[in-house]
Formats: sequence, C-alpha cells, structure tokens
Amino acid sequence: MTASYSNSVDSLTQISLLTFLNGMPDPIVVKDRQHRWVAVNSATCCLLDKPEPQLVGQCDRDFLPVHQVKAIWQCVEEVFTTGVAQAIEMTLPWPQPHPQRCILHCFVIHTPAQTPYVATCIRAVDKPAQPATEAALRHSDATRRALIEAIPDLLIRMRGDGTQLNIALEGDFKQKAIAAPPDKLIYDCLPPEAAKLRRYYVNQALETDQLQVYDQELMIDGQVVYEEVRIIPSGEDEVLTMVRDVTARKQAEFELQRLNEQLENQVEARTAALKKVVSRLEREITDHKRAEIALQQSETQLRQQTQELQQTLQELQEAQMQLVQSEKMSSLGQLVAGVAHEINNPVNFIYGNLKHANDYIQDLLHLIRLFQQHYPDPVPEIQQEYELIDLDFLIEDLPKLLASMKVGADRIQKIVASLRTFSRMDEAEMKAVDLAECLDSTLMILQSRIKERPDRASINIHKQYTDLPLIECYAGQLNQVFMNILSNAIDALEDVMQTQAELNASEVTGGSPPTITIRLQQPRADRVQIAIADNGIGIPSEIQARIFDPFFTTKPIGKGTGMGLSISYQIVTEKHRGSLSCHSTPGSGTEFLIEIPIHQSSSQET
Repeated sequence: MTASYSNSVDSLTQISLLTFLNGMPDPIVVKDRQHRWVAVNSATCCLLDKPEPQLVGQCDRDFLPVHQVKAIWQCVEEVFTTGVAQAIEMTLPWPQPHPQRCILHCFVIHTPAQTPYVATCIRAVDKPAQPATEAALRHSDATRRALIEAIPDLLIRMRGDGTQLNIALEGDFKQKAIAAPPDKLIYDCLPPEAAKLRRYYVNQALETDQLQVYDQELMIDGQVVYEEVRIIPSGEDEVLTMVRDVTARKQAEFELQRLNEQLENQVEARTAALKKVVSRLEREITDHKRAEIALQQSETQLRQQTQELQQTLQELQEAQMQLVQSEKMSSLGQLVAGVAHEINNPVNFIYGNLKHANDYIQDLLHLIRLFQQHYPDPVPEIQQEYELIDLDFLIEDLPKLLASMKVGADRIQKIVASLRTFSRMDEAEMKAVDLAECLDSTLMILQSRIKERPDRASINIHKQYTDLPLIECYAGQLNQVFMNILSNAIDALEDVMQTQAELNASEVTGGSPPTITIRLQQPRADRVQIAIADNGIGIPSEIQARIFDPFFTTKPIGKGTGMGLSISYQIVTEKHRGSLSCHSTPGSGTEFLIEIPIHQSSSQET
C-alpha cells in the first residue's frame, strides 16, 4: 500500500513526498485548509485497516469523536496561521480494541505552487513493538523501492554541498558515469562545467524552495547526449534530482529546425516570384480601377441629377397640394365666415325679441288669470272658445315653448361663434389666441360627423383642459392641424364601428365606446402640449414611420390625398417651431402629440 496525493500537486513533488511519507514508520496524514485528507502513508492504512483510496478525501470527523476533532482542527488552524509546528496529546480509538495514548505533531509543508498543507504525525507514547508494525514498515520500504525502480529516469538524492546520497539508475541510461556509489561528490561524476551548473541549480532550489528545471549537453562515449534536469527540495539540506534523456527529442527538434529553414528558403524564392506576378497584377488592377472610378463618377453624376429631378418634382407636387389644400381651407373659411354672417343677423333678431315676446306673453297670461278670477262665468261663446283652445294647457305649455326657442337660439349663436372663430384661417398675421376656443370651434364644425346617426352611435368627446395662457400662433393654420387630426380620428373610429356592425360584436374596441380624448397641458413654463387620442384599432407598426410623408395614405382613392398630416407637420414644426409626433399601439388606439412654444418671438430668438 502506498501514499496518495491530490492531482493539483506537481508530479515531482508527489514523488519526493510519497517517498518521504512511506519511509516513515509513524502514521502521517496530509491535510488541506478544509481539513480534507489529501495524502496518507502506509502506516496510516495499516492503523485504520483501510486501503488508501478509501482514506484520501476523508477528514478527521469521519474517524474521531467530535471533541477530539474540534481540538485537532484548532491545532491545525493555528499551524496554518502561524506556520509554527504544534503538538497535541490525546487517546485515539485505534487500534481496536485497545486505544493508545498518542502525541499528534502538526507542521506545514509547501508545494512548488506555494500551496500550504499541514502534515499530522501520530506517534504512540506507549506503543510496543508489534509484528504487524514491523511488517508494515517492511512493506513501506519495499513499496518505496518499487516506486523508485518504476520511474524510467535517473533519480538522485543529494545534499546541498553536492554529495550524492543514493541513486536509482535504469540499466539502459546513457550517463553511466553518474552511477557511482553514494556519498560521492557531483564533481567526481560530471564534467566540471556540468557539475558547476548542477550545483548552482541545487543551491537555487534550496534557497527558493521551488522546482528548478534546466537542460544540459554532455559528451558520453563519443556521442552528444541531451538531458533535462529537474531539481526539487526534499528536506532541510537535501534535494531530489530527476535526469531524463531527451536526446531523441532534441534531435527531432534540430531536424525540424533544419526542415523549417529549408522551407523558409523555398518560401522566400516562391515569394519573390509571386511578388513579380502581384506587381504586374497590381498595375492591371490599377488601370481597371481607374476605369471603374471614371464609370462610377459618371453614374454618380447621373444618379445625383436623377435624385435632384425627383426631389424637384416631389417639391412641386407638395407645393401644388399645399396650394390646393390652402385654397380649399381658405375658401372654406370664407364660406364659413359668410354663412356665419348671414345666420348671425336673423339669429340676433330672433334672440333679441325672445325676451320681449316672453314678457308680453307673461303679461297676457296674467291678464287672462285676472279675467278668470273676476269673471268666473263667461258668456257661452267665450266658454266654448276656452274649451276649444284648451286654455289651461296653453298657459302651461307656452313658457316651455319660449324656453325651448331660447335654447335653440343660444345653440345657433354658439354655432355662429364657432364658425366665426374657425373662419380665421385666412388670417396671415400671428395672434395670441385661446387654444381651447380653437379646439371647440373645430369640434363644432365636425359636429355632424360626431353626433349619432342612424347607422352608428355617437362619438364621445372627452375634454381634459387645463388653464393655459394665450398662445402666439397662426390660429387659422392650427385650426387646420386640429381639423386634419380630428378628422383622421373620426375616420378611424368609424372604421371600428363599421367593423363592429359587420361582426355584430364589441370586441374590436374591447367593449369601450368610441371616444376621442383631447388634453391641454403645460409640461414646461415656455411650452404647451395638445394631445388628441382615439381608442380605435391603431396604426400598424410598419407604416407608423411614414404617416407624415407627403402623398402617403392608407385611405381608398378619392377619400384621402396623403397631404393632411404632411401639411400639419410642416405647420407645427416650421411655422410654429414645435413638434408633432404619433404614438400608436395596434389594437389600443392612436395619440398625436403637438407641442409648441407659448411665445413664438422668444422661440425664434432662441
């Protein structure tokens, strides 16, 4: 049975440590910082009567009581922290059935990677010499010898002064000179330069406590031999040296170097020939590129001219549509103004006489009541007429009739006022206006499309107005923007209601009635925001980026020109130095946001 060590430790360190552990008669356990057993020797396996694979990876608590584990771990932790060896005495439950009093010696060992471990040596205080122990020691020595003999390299234990302690030599190893008896100096076995180099690296290994590796070249029996030497500390003034014959590898490396040099020469010659071919091809390519550049320049000029013509044509079309739209809106404004003027005069005549008519009728009704009180028994002719006209109903209904006439006159006056407000489209100068009044006038113009019709329900208008100051703007042009956006919202909701009627269901708008929401707010001290939203089916995401493009429309031919939103965008951004954006979620509706400065003069200065 041999000691085992974790894979993270260098192989040379394993060899040295295993040789050391298995050569000790006392049980030894090597632990990491987590108290795991990473190595055990043969004496430990005999003590616990378990093979090495079953012990590596275990810890103290797998074999000892809790109070003993706690004491041992405290001692080990102190050794890890201070680096000073410690000893603790206790009675261990091994071997069965006669536990023995033991002293546990704990000390630090290091790997070449500077990984610290703690080794615990278990030494019995009153341990008698037993045949089993002697057999374990003999087995350990035999195992150590077998391990060294199985290594295909030359192994040498030597002191810091160059004295060889023992040698493990394969019979086929070329360096016969070094196979000398122990206690012989390295200078007696190697050439002076090789011995000096060996001594230097031995001292380096002892001083640094780290693995040393170097190559050496020797002449043995008229042949050049290349060796790789590894030296690792194995004691206070002792090292373990491994010498490996790497002649075949070196010869292969030299041959590979020669072949590489030969290949490089061939490559250089081939490269020179290829450079001549490449130079000729580069000249030809340069000529072709010049021709291509000339052709590309010609194509670029033609493409640029075509783009300029297309842009000019588009600008002309936009200007034409803007002129047509402006003329239509101007004519509409003039028509609305004329209609409002013609309606206003008779309405004022009617509205002004309603009060007097009401007063006169009240006087006549009072006079009739007086006649009824003083002449309760009229002549038959008057009594017959009284019953014929139903005087009581007439007296009761006549004030209601006058009240309804006043409501109608008030309604006509509001319509006329809205028409006159909307008719300011032909005004060219900038004025301070009330945006709420502008929106209300536009809604009044669109009232016929908003109210209920036989084929559909009415559209709800939800106003969320906040108190805003007067806004400097072109009122007529803003009315045109409101008209375009509100008309599009009404079109979208009419499409929804038509779909509902066809499906005979309400799932299109989620059961909500068709609604247009208008918000007026002041997000900043110098700007106002107008939001117009509908709960229609929304705008598909693939066309949202094109809704402000000229001549782009999703409406059928004859219903839309594709200029309404484009003109609205120009009015808001160019005429009023504001912004117009659209936010739409398919299935949830669409919202247009208009944001303009309160004072155009300050905005222009900025």
